[in-house]
This record gives sequence, structure tokens and C-alpha cells, in this order.
Amino acid sequence: MTTKSSRSQLPYSTGHDNAMASFQSDFEDYSDGEEAPNRGSDWEWDSEDEDDDFEDEKEKKGDEKRKVKEEKTEEEGKDKRKREEGEKDKTLSPPSGYSRLNEDRLHAALRREIQELKTKLEESNRTIQDLEEEILGEKSFHKGMFSMNQKLMSDLEELREEAEELRKGKDDIEAEVEYEQEKNIKMQDLLQELEDEIKGEKAYHRTMRVINEKLNREVEEMREEAGKLKKGKDDIEAEVEYEQEKNIKLQNDLEELKGEAEEFEKVKNTLEAGIKHEQEKNANLQRDLEGTKNASEEFAKVKESLEAKVQQEQNETARLKRELEETKKALERFSKAKESLEVTVQQEQEDNARLIKKLEMFQGALRDEIAALKKENEALGRSVSFLKEKNNDLARELAETKMVVLEKETLEATVKKLALLNKKQEKKLDFAKKAYSKVLATLQKLQEDTDHSSTAEDTEDSSSVESLEPTKDNSTITEELANLTLEKAAQEKKILEATVQQLTLENKKQAKMLEDREKLQADLETSNKAIQQYLRGSEKLLAENDRISSKLEKSQKASNDKITALQQANEALKRSMSVLTDRNNIFNSGIADFKSVLENMRNDECGKRKDPATPSRHRMGDGRRLIFEGLPVFV
Repeated sequence: MTTKSSRSQLPYSTGHDNAMASFQSDFEDYSDGEEAPNRGSDWEWDSEDEDDDFEDEKEKKGDEKRKVKEEKTEEEGKDKRKREEGEKDKTLSPPSGYSRLNEDRLHAALRREIQELKTKLEESNRTIQDLEEEILGEKSFHKGMFSMNQKLMSDLEELREEAEELRKGKDDIEAEVEYEQEKNIKMQDLLQELEDEIKGEKAYHRTMRVINEKLNREVEEMREEAGKLKKGKDDIEAEVEYEQEKNIKLQNDLEELKGEAEEFEKVKNTLEAGIKHEQEKNANLQRDLEGTKNASEEFAKVKESLEAKVQQEQNETARLKRELEETKKALERFSKAKESLEVTVQQEQEDNARLIKKLEMFQGALRDEIAALKKENEALGRSVSFLKEKNNDLARELAETKMVVLEKETLEATVKKLALLNKKQEKKLDFAKKAYSKVLATLQKLQEDTDHSSTAEDTEDSSSVESLEPTKDNSTITEELANLTLEKAAQEKKILEATVQQLTLENKKQAKMLEDREKLQADLETSNKAIQQYLRGSEKLLAENDRISSKLEKSQKASNDKITALQQANEALKRSMSVLTDRNNIFNSGIADFKSVLENMRNDECGKRKDPATPSRHRMGDGRRLIFEGLPVFV
């Protein structure tokens, strides 16, 4: 019992135990403080919870600072306790029956322990400074990661907006293509209607050409609307109209002359019959004249008058012959004019045939252009379907590249955190190695002290038994202390070996992670190449869309120009038809007016002929006057 109490009161033993305990507690506190926040190695990186992780890191760093401050306060308290225990040891005196220990050795041991504690304190301060620098570096790293994350999020948002714009552009292109297809269908319907109208108008022109013999004017109008009429068209039309009117007038005059010639034949026959009758009567009168003189005188007077009448009738017949010759000449002129008109009509018919051929050629060209437009529309539809498939492929590739970028970000973050953990573990390993070397040095010093104490005890004077017992107790105490320190050193060695083994395993894991990082780097490069290809493909797609839109605009403009040209041609044809119908109506109204005038003249002549107040000779004179004036006579 006395040995145990005295052993607990030894200053060397208490100081050494306190030093080892403080060293062990410091090592455990450091190891626990360093491993506790980084113990979870199977963590997962989430880009969405990066702000929460940043806050957790801040809290952990604050906890580490608080732990460092607590360690400083504990070390200061331990130093105070050691100083108090040293002061107590100085005042303590050994019990009766025991000799005082060598104070120089105790002071040397205490100085060594104090020096070790100072060095340990300096190392802890350096570690604290290193930790503070690491904390600042981690803060800057987290700030950089936060800014990088924001930049990546903005880039991702821009990519999403670009994808949305591409999708909208694709929808707009599809809508434009559908609109152009519908417009082309409407254009085809309009062209078909125009062709039908042109066919109907051709049929109408054929009927008009069959019904109306004035197709030359219609042809001239069409040629004028087509821009290929000659300058003398109006003169030709005026001459044709004048010749046709003259022809109609000459035909009417010819018919009237034929009627008048028949009437004159009748008058001539009547006059010849009258002459014969007068001759017979003259013969009778001559026979009667022989009977009477008065009758002969009267007969001479009548004869003179009859001779005058005969002479007058002969003059009339000569004049009628001359007029007949003039009418023959006029008929010859009319036949020549008719032949010339027939030649002009033949020429106009040939021109009309050429124009019809040109119109058919124009219709064929329009059909070819419509077929070409249909082919272009089909090609555009195929290109649009191809672009749709390409856009879908690019959208899938974009989603895959986004996933690869997210994986890249997470892996880069994991690699950076693992690198930090590796650095911390390397520092821990270095610190453990230093501690292990210090423990070995202390063990060697303790063994040297025990050997020195054993040799000193052997050389001491063993005169009395009382003086021998405390030396034995001292040797046993030192042996027990040495054994305890060896056991603690062995335990610490095992702990250090376990930590070293754990660190080697973690280093292997980190090496494997680095290999995975290289693989991920290669995957990242491939993904970057895919993104570049996607960007080039998107640029090509935009260029293709621009080309298609420009082509559609050109085709739309050309189709609009063709439609306007066809509409103008149709309007020109309608105008020409309206002009022809107006002229035909004017011609028919003129014919009706001429017929009404002839009917009125016929009625007037019939009234004069039926009027008893007008003698027959006056009626004949009026007929001759009308003949000379070129008007028809009805006897």
C-alpha cells in the first residue's frame, strides 16, 4: 500500500504520465478533429444542393475553429496544471525510510518534456495556420466553384434557350412550308381555273369566229394585248370596216339595181307594146286620114308627139345602158375589193393560227413550270422531313451532352474533394509518422534512463538493508514505468500501423479514382467533341434553313409574278371580249337602223305609188332621180 501511494506521488512518474497523456489526448483530438468532418467517403455530389454543401462547409470550418480554440485552452490548462504539480513536487518530501531522488535528473526530464510540449505547441500552431490557410483556400475554391456553377448554369440556360429557339425556328419553318404548300395548291387551283377559262374562252372565240365574220378585229385586239400588234392595225380595221360597209352597200345597190333593171325591162316592154299599139293606131289613123283631112292633121300632130316620145325613150334607154355599164364596172371593182378582203381575211386567219400556236406553247410552258414547282415542293417536303429527323437527332444528342456535362461537373467536384482529402490524409500521415518517431525517441530515452539507473543502483553502497529496499522499489518502479511506456508505445504503434494501413487503402482508392478521373476526362473530351459537332450541325442547320427560306421566298415571288401575269392576260382577254361584244352590238344596232331606214323608204315609196294625185310619169321621174342618187327604187 505504501509503495502504491508513494509511486503516485513521485514527481517524475506524474510528470511523465501527464506528458504522455497530454500527448495522446492531443493526438487523438487532432486525429478526431481532422477525420470527423471528412470521414464519410461515400458521399454524393449534387449540383442542385451545392449552396447547402457550401453552408455545411462553412459550419464545419467554424466547428474546426472552435475545436482549435478549445484545444488551445486545454493545452493552456494542462500547462497550468503541470506548473502547479511541479511546484507541488518541489515542496514534497519523500516519506520516512526513502531517500530523495536526483533533482537534476528530474529537472532535466521536466525540461525535456517542457521543450517537447513547446515544440508540440509550435507544431500545433503551425498546423492551425495551415488549417486556416486551407480554409481560406477552400473558401476561394468554393467561391470559384460557386461562380463556375453559376456560369455553367447560365451556359446551360443559354443552351436551353438556343434549343428552344431552334425548336421554334423548326416549327416556324414547318408552318412556312405548310403555308407554301397550301399556297402552291391554291396556285395550282388558280392555274387550273385559268386554263379552264382559257379553254372556255378559246371555245367562245371559235364560236364567235364561226358566228361573226369579223374575227380579224378580235385577232388584232389580241395581238395588241399581247404586245405584238403592228402600228397600222387601226387603219386596217378602219379599212376593213369601210370595205365591209361598202360591200354591204354595194350588195344592197346591186340588188336594187337588179330590181330596177327588171322594172326597166318591164317598162321597156310596156313602151314597145305601146309603140306597137301606136303604130297600129297610126296605121288605122292613116287609113282614117285618107278618109278625112282633119283626122290626118291630128294624126300628124300625134305622130310628131309620138316621135318625140320615142326619141325621149331612146335617150332614156341609152342612159340606162350607160348606167348599166357603170354598175358593171362598180361590180368589177367590188369583186376586186372582195378578193382583196378575202386575202386580208386569209392573212388574219393565218395570224390567228400562229397566235393560237403561241398560246398553246405558252400553256405548255406553264404546265412545265407547274410540274417543276410540284417537283420543287416535293423536294422541299423531303428536305423538311430530313431536317425534322436531324433536329430530333440533335435534340437527343444535346440531352446526352447535357447529361455528360453534368456527370463531368460532378466528377470534377468529386476529384477536387478527393484531392483535398488526399492532401489532408497525407498531412495526417506525416504528423503520425512524426509522432511515431517522437514516441520511439522517448522510448529510447527511457530505456537509457533505466539502464543508467540500474548501473547507478549496482554501484551504490549496500551497507544497510534499509537503504537497499528503497533502491529495489525504485528499480521496480522504473521497470514498471518502462513496461507501461512500452505497452503504450506498442499500442500507439498498432494504432499508427492501422492508420497507415487505412491511409494506404485510401491512397489506393484515390489512385483508382484518379484513373477513373482520366477515363472521365477522356469521356469529357469526347463529349466536348460531340458538343462541337452539335454546334457545327446547328450552324449548318441554320444555314440550310436560311437557304430554304430564301428559296421559298423566290419561288413564292415567281409564282406571284406568274399569277399576276396570268391575271393581267385574263383581264386583257376579258377587255378584248368586251370590246368585241360592244362593237358587235354597235354593228347589229347599225344594221337594225339601216333596216329601219330602208323600211321607212320603202313605205314612203309605196305611199307615193299609191297616191292618185301623183301621175305615173312623175313617179317614174322620181325613180330615175333616186337611181341617180344611189338609193333603191321600188316600182
